Amino acid sequence: MTDTNTPLHPPIARRTFLALSAAVTGAWLTPEVFAATASVTWTLDQEQTADLLAMTQTLIPLAGTPPQVYQAIVDALEKSAAGDPALARLIEHSLVTARLHLSQPLSQVGRDQLTAYLGSIEDQPFFQQVYATTLAVFFAHPDVWEQIGYEGESFSKGGYLLRGFNDLDWLADPPLTAQGTLPF
Repeated sequence: MTDTNTPLHPPIARRTFLALSAAVTGAWLTPEVFAATASVTWTLDQEQTADLLAMTQTLIPLAGTPPQVYQAIVDALEKSAAGDPALARLIEHSLVTARLHLSQPLSQVGRDQLTAYLGSIEDQPFFQQVYATTLAVFFAHPDVWEQIGYEGESFSKGGYLLRGFNDLDWLADPPLTAQGTLPF
């Protein structure tokens, strides 16, 4: 009978353990192995892409928006997740959960049902990530600017003041005391 308090192996010093670990890792991680593992990137499959496209189109359903705008949002999410394994897992897990909850892919769900589902998860990290990315990429896209009447940055064009910014013909003119002074 053996004593349960006696270790099966003699104790190993911490420094020895670290040295052996580094040697084994260094032997395994040759330049060829490192290059092969570094080139592996996370990508969305077709169904995940379709689900995220459906989400983004539901979040901002601006009629006449070119499909490449929504694809740019999904591409940005994919690029972020490729560099962040935790985000990649979050996206994968959340899309699977959504499909299970809705009993079908998000891309096949009606707009009202998808809107209701998104409302139920709006406080979750997955929704927050998709929503923030959607807003940032959507409104930074030049194809959207034309639709919403944004002319882009104005500095290179002399600023807003003398380029029609003050042509609000749908508002009454403010009183002279509220107009302020021109900067020149």
